[in-house]
Amino acid sequence: MSSKDTIELSRRKVLGGLAVIGVASATAGAGTIAALNDTETSNGNSIYAGTLDLKIGSPGSFGDSNVRLLDAQGIVPGQSGSGMVHLKNDNSSSTGGAVDVRITDVSARENGRTEMEREAGDTDSDSELPEYLKVRMYFEDLATGDRTYLGDDVFRKASNRLQSGKTFAVHYPLAPSEKVKFVLEWQLPASAPSTIMTDTISVDFAFDMMQAVLGTSIDGGSNSYGDVSGNSRFDGFPAWTASDKAFDTKAVFGGSGDELRISGNPGGSYTWTGSPLSAPFTFTYDGATTASINLGGSGGSTVTGTVPSTDSGIFALIAKSESGGTVEVSNVAINGIAAAPGLVTKSGDGTKGIEFDVGDFSGGVEVTGTIELSGTISAQETGLQIDVRDD
Repeated sequence: MSSKDTIELSRRKVLGGLAVIGVASATAGAGTIAALNDTETSNGNSIYAGTLDLKIGSPGSFGDSNVRLLDAQGIVPGQSGSGMVHLKNDNSSSTGGAVDVRITDVSARENGRTEMEREAGDTDSDSELPEYLKVRMYFEDLATGDRTYLGDDVFRKASNRLQSGKTFAVHYPLAPSEKVKFVLEWQLPASAPSTIMTDTISVDFAFDMMQAVLGTSIDGGSNSYGDVSGNSRFDGFPAWTASDKAFDTKAVFGGSGDELRISGNPGGSYTWTGSPLSAPFTFTYDGATTASINLGGSGGSTVTGTVPSTDSGIFALIAKSESGGTVEVSNVAINGIAAAPGLVTKSGDGTKGIEFDVGDFSGGVEVTGTIELSGTISAQETGLQIDVRDD
């Protein structure tokens, strides 16, 4: 090859060539980045309504049909007895439920008057049996034997306790697949007169279950609230030390103008009325740093305060009473959904409560219900306290 055929590549040309290549590389790189992509799919997304199904029957046999609770015939003064049915939140249920009891019908019959009844002074066609027969009713936990009474544990006249249309809003908690026993106990005192002969009383019950936020009942016994000796989880109730609690609120019988308090700071006055004393309450926490407590509804009193932030999702309702007094907190609901148990009662010196875990407080929480005070009421020592657990 002659020198004329030699390809000469000067420094300037090489650099120019590199520059062109460099631009091309940059352009190709930009195009490659834009072209890269990856797609994942999420198909078949659905939202299904949950189920709630209450069954009635006996152990091993549950259904939706009518079940007889009690059939006591030929009873005489001095006798006693009981009847029971079992209830179950069916396996098909996907959520916890709160069970209430309704008396749908009560029928008392004289069934004629025998000679002994007439001689004992029975002169009318009304049944005397409801005035002498005494009854009490309760749910019994099948595992522990613990009882939740409808009203109280005292045997009372059937004419008072068994009234058509009466509802016992106990909100007994039943988790999915859980069972409970409902019991009616009766006594006919030996002092019952002959006028009850041949009389009968029939009662129809209905058991209603609604969706519920399930809680845990804890009895603080006779220990005063705040007694954390040994730091036991159940000394007093709920035995949370200052480091355990984020804050607390109180709705109490004040006597000195501080019936409503947040974290111990007096802030609101409320005049309790009624016999027994009674008031609706509302507790709210925004999930951040603001909490409020109201007594009496829109016409009552509200205190709002700044509180430490917590997202634990755990809080406790504590009924506190002094000797001779009784506190009843009922119709409890959390964010508009019934709570179960929805009733807590404490008589005498001590505390009793319910602990709830709603997961977290990110969306805030509202707790509503009714407080009733009766008996000997001590200022600052009788009422409701709500403790909010720290993280």
